[in-house]
Amino acid sequence: MLSRLYIRCVFGCLYITMSLYGIGCLFVREDDFAPSVALSPKTELELSDIVVTSVDGDFLALLPKNWTFIEKTSLQLSDIFAIAINPEYNSSLVFTKIPFSEKKETLPFDNKELIRIGIAKHIAKSSGKVRQLGKGYELILGPKKFGYFEFIGSQQTHKTRSVVCLSSLGNIYEISLVPVPVTGKTAPSEEVSDKLFRSFITAIQY
Repeated sequence: MLSRLYIRCVFGCLYITMSLYGIGCLFVREDDFAPSVALSPKTELELSDIVVTSVDGDFLALLPKNWTFIEKTSLQLSDIFAIAINPEYNSSLVFTKIPFSEKKETLPFDNKELIRIGIAKHIAKSSGKVRQLGKGYELILGPKKFGYFEFIGSQQTHKTRSVVCLSSLGNIYEISLVPVPVTGKTAPSEEVSDKLFRSFITAIQY
């Protein structure tokens, strides 16, 4: 059993990581996007029956097996509605409702636009310390579609994976697989992280 002090340390590391990322403005050229990718509906890693839902009830997903929720009362990040962490305490899923002032009718909220909005959120408070990795692209899973992108901070050695989607109520949600930089903990391999995130996405409903 991990001590409360250790868990608080994880809270602190996760807070520092996520507090870099606010809302802002970023221009992404059309050629910054890669072709769409079809995602298999079959999970590669087992999911649990633990459900995470948005406040408005227009988003739900299943946590990976053996993952647990973190109480976020000490993390003053109002846009985040849930945080989950793996048993090794070295990787987390962060669920965010992205605030956006424009009305849905005034913007072409396709997945390229959602990727632009998602990336902008992550550079606003970073003073240029966050950069996108590669090109964003659309993930297609049957009738569901997501915007996908990856980014990394200047002090990070492992990337964050994110998907964004637009709910039936017009809310923009982002779900990020975030490495937790705790001393003495080895981060999951890229292969494991990719499999886990792909499996997790298959159970998202919005």
